[in-house]
Amino acid sequence: MTHASRSRWRLALAVGAIFLATTLHAADDPKTSGKPPGGLRLKTNVLILILSDVGPGDVGCYGANDVSTPNIDRLAKEGVRFSAMSSVSPVGSPARAGILTGRYPQRFGHEFDLPGTPRPGFIERDAGIDPRQTTLGEAFRALGYRTMFVGAWGLGTHSSHHPRFHGFDEFFGFLGRRRSERAQLETDVTAETRMYLNEVAVPDAVVGYLTDDLAEATAEFVRETFPDPWFVMVSFNSLGDSPQPKPELLREFAHIEDPRRREFAATLKSVDETIGRILHALDAPPQVANTLVLLVGDNGGSISSGARSGPRRGERGTVWEGGLRVPGVMRWPARLTAGTSVDEPVSTLDLFPTALRAVGEAKLSDRLDGVDLLPFLTGSEAVLPQRMLFWRRGTDSATRRANWKLIHRPDSAVELYDLGTDPGERHNQAAEHPKRVAELLARLIEWEQQLSPPRWSDLIPTP
Repeated sequence: MTHASRSRWRLALAVGAIFLATTLHAADDPKTSGKPPGGLRLKTNVLILILSDVGPGDVGCYGANDVSTPNIDRLAKEGVRFSAMSSVSPVGSPARAGILTGRYPQRFGHEFDLPGTPRPGFIERDAGIDPRQTTLGEAFRALGYRTMFVGAWGLGTHSSHHPRFHGFDEFFGFLGRRRSERAQLETDVTAETRMYLNEVAVPDAVVGYLTDDLAEATAEFVRETFPDPWFVMVSFNSLGDSPQPKPELLREFAHIEDPRRREFAATLKSVDETIGRILHALDAPPQVANTLVLLVGDNGGSISSGARSGPRRGERGTVWEGGLRVPGVMRWPARLTAGTSVDEPVSTLDLFPTALRAVGEAKLSDRLDGVDLLPFLTGSEAVLPQRMLFWRRGTDSATRRANWKLIHRPDSAVELYDLGTDPGERHNQAAEHPKRVAELLARLIEWEQQLSPPRWSDLIPTP
């Protein structure tokens, strides 16, 4: 938002004393002040952009020809495009928890989307980010970075789940995963959709077009924080359910016959324009060269909302590739070669260790499930570390090693696919490779035995 519009938001906090007290309290707390220790200034900034319910089939640089994503495409052209980036989960809240912690969210009971129903032994307060996990915000703040979370949090609505208590100096957004792009009546505002500036809720009437507001808030933070180092995570409003495009952009896509796809494409265009505004704030040297930008999807697209899975089977919520495969782009002019394409399988889990290594953090927790991609991307190592990837949502689980992927669902025959030759998961080769099935299934069961019980469910309410 412009200086004037941000002032409008701060004015809306309103009784001024509340906002002043909040600000002063944060400034007095060494955990939230974000001031570099000893005056140290670190040079590399990190920006993570999360698209919600957008699959590779919805982005121009992945071959989509009926949408317009020039700014996302620009990131790919100026950096690295991952053709086999998978989310850690097929639904949004655990997907975000995995990005934020670098760990399989099922390890700490964060298996299902929110809102959800607490499982036996848990209470409503447990439905959200686990306070025992170290977040990217906390890790960067410990390094002296100023940190900000913008947009859809999606990790719980209890006060203990608030971004300001999980490593972010500033928060501008809402606690759910989706809300109206425009102002709502206060009577329609819920715990998931209420807008916040830091811990203080603000009247919904001051919302303009939400995606535009997110862009301006991010750009202003970037400009005001420089030259101090910063870490920003921008999580866009979900394009699932009912996309809400601007009328002028809807007219631009009038050639798309399917009304759901037309609305989706027009709303995605607004998201892409927002990314362009944020990138514009970095374009003045030396910010652009020394800023690592990571763009990923949270999970696969929702076909009923107009997204497309391309040749892939399934959609959001499933453990087929349509629910797991997401766009993945990384740009860092100071270190990465522009126009690079990576076909090896990688995961959104990898953002955590990669981002921290990029800013010079030498010691990473051995609890992380992600891997640092930088040695491979910069050429100091020829290949990525060999590993298996795992997924679980309720009774459906899957694992992948190299191109082989196994899917286990209790009410169906086990499925085995060679994603190298069968990216659409159409030819089940389980009967042809019984030894491979047994090996992968054993590893999947071994992984599942390491997990914690889900603390809530979004599937069937627990009696």
